[in-house]
Amino acid sequence: MNIALIGLHGHYGVVLEGVKLMEDVNVTAVWDYDRARAEELARWDGHREPPKVYDDWRQLLDNEQIDIMCSNLYHNHQAEVLLECCKRGINLLPEKPLTYSWAEYEQVREAVEESGVFLSMLLTMRFEPQYSKIRQIVGAGQIGEVVQVTSQKSYKQGDRPDWQRDRTTFAGIIPFIGVHALDLIRWTSGREIVEVMAYHGNIGKPQYRDMQNQATVLALLDNGASASARLDFCRPAAAPSHGHDHLRVAGTDGIVDTERTDDTYLRLITHSQPLTIIEPQEVEPQLVNYVRALRGETQCVCPAEDVWRITEICLRARDAAYTGKPQKV
Repeated sequence: MNIALIGLHGHYGVVLEGVKLMEDVNVTAVWDYDRARAEELARWDGHREPPKVYDDWRQLLDNEQIDIMCSNLYHNHQAEVLLECCKRGINLLPEKPLTYSWAEYEQVREAVEESGVFLSMLLTMRFEPQYSKIRQIVGAGQIGEVVQVTSQKSYKQGDRPDWQRDRTTFAGIIPFIGVHALDLIRWTSGREIVEVMAYHGNIGKPQYRDMQNQATVLALLDNGASASARLDFCRPAAAPSHGHDHLRVAGTDGIVDTERTDDTYLRLITHSQPLTIIEPQEVEPQLVNYVRALRGETQCVCPAEDVWRITEICLRARDAAYTGKPQKV
């Protein structure tokens, strides 16, 4: 299978790591806003054959036989590429957020469903062992019925590119990093988010202009449980890791939680079991799972229905933050 990388502003490393594991899958073409960056990627020593670098992504699609397209673009450019790939029957593994606006969401959904292309999205945290294990623990009923879920994503802000500082090109902190936190809430808990309220803003960082540096999303789950996602770009530059993530699922019979920073742990405690540190097993990498699912060999861990749902949740949460009003999902 031939993969095209269109844009290099996201988790395209998932593709690079995945092709190492599959002999018949390769990155054959690449385009980025910065040609030098694309040329550097083309020299990566993991390629079986160096990909061709293009100056125009449309020309790339015209000239290459592409089976899978992975886009990592400015947020306001994503939909245009997705729609063009749908016209050509090219399967999609894009970076999040899927779309920048509601209008684009409707256009892309119609195009994907009419074309029948295979859609997933780089919800990479589903493929980290500790979160997959939490999903298993909760699904097996070990903590009883879910009562509350809390999630945190804290990052270093660093020197952000100009496109992320502009609301016309950047979707906002909730679709950008909140998508991971909110997806983990519903995926690990097995509960659906039915209503959201959110707050966001840029505090004390005028140089980042429209880019929010904090947000909190409150969510109502379908069994009446509550959930929250805390998002920020406040992690100090001196911190040992770029991110500090936390997920806690509390149930009627116990609690399971994990923290990911420079040291990662996964803990479970129940009414009948003392605090236990769990070592989760490795899971299948995302690109491998996507290709095998495309071939009909396994179930996709991140299927299209989940892509649509989490995109809708994030857009509703962003609407809530801008309007100050709760939003039904």
